[in-house]
Amino acid sequence: MSTPKYSQIDTKTLPSNIMDLRDDAFYDLIRQVSGKRVAELLTFQECNGVDSFLGCKDVTAILQLKSDQLNNLKKHSCVTLTDGTIALLPGLESSVNNLMKLLKKKREEINKQVQRLQSITSSALPALPAAATISSTLPTTNVSISHSPIRTTVP
Repeated sequence: MSTPKYSQIDTKTLPSNIMDLRDDAFYDLIRQVSGKRVAELLTFQECNGVDSFLGCKDVTAILQLKSDQLNNLKKHSCVTLTDGTIALLPGLESSVNNLMKLLKKKREEINKQVQRLQSITSSALPALPAAATISSTLPTTNVSISHSPIRTTVP
């Protein structure tokens, strides 16, 4: 029997509203979980929430591009080899991979909870009668509204 893909990952430390975190709140969480450099990498790319981060195939791929705007980010995240190529720092790569696994597992757990709640809710609700039956069983209330004329005086 094989173990689930992400069974060793503990998502209990993540906030329950993680899917709602955006921008600074999301980046603050990333700093706590994966470190300052991972947060800088995601901030630079506008990966501002769980879904946008998980939607990126490889958030480190941007570091292979040649751009002056990336120089500072590369300086903190990579090592430049003598032939001019760059290599991502292994610890940073590991942190990004672990973060990816952690957030995927959390999203899967949340989706399973939602599915369970939906199935519990749908099975617990009694079957509703047809609309015509509902409207005939509702009590009726007569409300009388009186209109008084509006009088204005002209000077």
